[in-house]
Amino acid sequence: MSNRRLYNAFFDWIYPDRIRALHHVIQEFYDDPPVVIPALKFLAEFVSNKSQRIVFDCSSANGILLFREVSKALTIYGMRVLSLSYAPHQAYSLRHKGVIVCLNTLTRTMSGSYVNFGVFALYGDRALADALEVVLQLVSTTSIETIMAYPKLSRACFRFVEVLCHNHCPALGERDPQHTMSILNLLLHGLRGSDLNISSQSAAA
Repeated sequence: MSNRRLYNAFFDWIYPDRIRALHHVIQEFYDDPPVVIPALKFLAEFVSNKSQRIVFDCSSANGILLFREVSKALTIYGMRVLSLSYAPHQAYSLRHKGVIVCLNTLTRTMSGSYVNFGVFALYGDRALADALEVVLQLVSTTSIETIMAYPKLSRACFRFVEVLCHNHCPALGERDPQHTMSILNLLLHGLRGSDLNISSQSAAA
């Protein structure tokens, strides 16, 4: 799917029935990393606009339809992981690994330039609100120490926050104040840290 023609052909094949089968996989196997992580990674790859391959016609609603499916998948996974019990040594495999992919997926959709996000608020569609809510919950319920302890997790978090602040700052203000404080504390920690990339992303946000 390296160009627009191939991507659109694959989109027409997978939507709606086959992509919704992905929801069932995530719902049933959310606590089985060897199954759910590849499913989440497929979704993250599917929404990546590398080489500007995702370009829908101006009259097409495909970008909105795609994001709705992404929102459902993230919400299904996120809500189940938030209620999952696990031993400390299982935290990375059962939680953090999936959170990384969820952050990357939402970041790619928000920065991909193929979704008109204003439509959701205009028509009272909660797809964007639900996706942001569950991902912000995943971030705010993870300690800053834990985020910084895993390089892949910290990179995914700070990249997400940078895109969120640039593109959807008003939406952040509508969320739970606890989420806003978590993001601000994370940015403050990033600014004070020694990692140049993270401090640059924190400043850019």
